Amino acid sequence: MLQEIWCFNCGGLAGFWKLSHFLAAMEPSLRPLVVCVQEFTCDDREIVGISNYWCELGFQIHDGRSSQYCSRGRLKGVVTFVSGSIASQKLHLLELQHGAALCVAVSDFLLINCYVIPDSSGVKQMEYMTTLGEMIQSISWTRHLLLCGDFNEESTGWIGTFAQLHGLACLLPSVDSTRWSGSKILDFFVVSGILSCDVFALDAKLSDHRVVGLRLELSAWRHKEMKFKSMNNFSRPLWLSDSRWQALFDEAVTMGRQSQWAQFAYDISHQDMWIFKEPMVSSLQSGDRTCPSDRCYRDPGSWGDVPSSSVSLDVESLDVEQDVVDYGWEVFSRMFL
Repeated sequence: MLQEIWCFNCGGLAGFWKLSHFLAAMEPSLRPLVVCVQEFTCDDREIVGISNYWCELGFQIHDGRSSQYCSRGRLKGVVTFVSGSIASQKLHLLELQHGAALCVAVSDFLLINCYVIPDSSGVKQMEYMTTLGEMIQSISWTRHLLLCGDFNEESTGWIGTFAQLHGLACLLPSVDSTRWSGSKILDFFVVSGILSCDVFALDAKLSDHRVVGLRLELSAWRHKEMKFKSMNNFSRPLWLSDSRWQALFDEAVTMGRQSQWAQFAYDISHQDMWIFKEPMVSSLQSGDRTCPSDRCYRDPGSWGDVPSSSVSLDVESLDVEQDVVDYGWEVFSRMFL
């Protein structure tokens, strides 16, 4: 499925509201999946109104204003808007006096919205990229990376060095400049080499910068369509026979094993906390990788050994990648089959 990610230096609230009205006038199905905005400035009262407005447009907001980077006493930085049709989570905000970087997990990639102030000497860009590299390393992200923003330097500068060190590629739009008056491309994308995508620039003039976009093939798990609602259980629907119900779970488990439980790994790594029943928590913490044998999907209400209370397990206490592979078959098969 082709999706678009837009990147835009709004230059303040005037440009931002032009962008907002531009999107409001679009057919909802044609709106981008993600909009990354730089040089975004507003106070706490204004951010509430902005959040409500974009919520009506179908987006959730991830605020990246920095307390270290202010303009006339108002917080300044970046903001990332993600379509409400897809799961996303703010992971980290890098706050610097000369810029900001907001990390948001979207589908199976880490999206980093970047802004660094102009510096003809390149020192600020060097410091920014060094700190950004340390931040990415601290997050320990192992899947796709996608950076975008106003780097205030061309791709042959420090951002190009950063890309080479991390196995990334700089993707530039086919324009002479990403500012309406200028001769340099300062706004662009930096992506994992295995991502298939192309870059473009919009004709709409909304600020002194062009809106640049990335079009990519995205096979995402849309959480509103693909997940069970929290109140549902795995009781057999009356219109399904026992054998067909069992076959569906057999098929689901087979698919999970073939994909190394990729969706389960994604869900765990994108939740701050997960809720587990107490016996499972104790077994995971003790290293016992088995589940009670009387757990059966056909009658989940009869798990007599499981207390009704639940406890929170900090997912960071687990080795997520290893746990998913090791526990996947035992946990899923014994719980549901």
